[in-house]
Amino acid sequence: MRHRRRCNRRICRRSGRGNIWRDRWRSDLRMETMMQTWSYGQWGLILGISTWLNLIVLMWFTYKNIDFLEDRLSGCRCSSDTRGIWQGGFVGRHMRFNMIFMVTYMPGIMYRQGHITKDAHLHIPRHLKWRIWGIYAWLFTNMSAMAVLCYFIKTAP
Repeated sequence: MRHRRRCNRRICRRSGRGNIWRDRWRSDLRMETMMQTWSYGQWGLILGISTWLNLIVLMWFTYKNIDFLEDRLSGCRCSSDTRGIWQGGFVGRHMRFNMIFMVTYMPGIMYRQGHITKDAHLHIPRHLKWRIWGIYAWLFTNMSAMAVLCYFIKTAP
């Protein structure tokens, strides 16, 4: 009993060994700090790959379906105006796709402002609507997770 009390010092006088539990706790603390940094890097890598995959899927979907979707919205002023302004380049196709997303996202506001007809959003096939929503939800989730990761990295000790 007496020996244990004296062994709370850094190195025990009798046995010559250090305090095993305290040293183990300190090494765990160092390892925890190292693991946090490593896991932040892993999360950054995962989110980076997910964002790039999302952008590739977005480009592929836009390339394959933009003309079909614009044909479905042929009576809408916003579709023809966006096509006239942005033309057919890489950025132009993406901007035209954003306008189609806005038609599916807020048809009431677009109708009140006179950009679309009353039932224009119903002309887009349901399976393509779900894909559009999925792509944008994936993109929003990636960006939100990146913002949270950035916050944790900046506030980490």
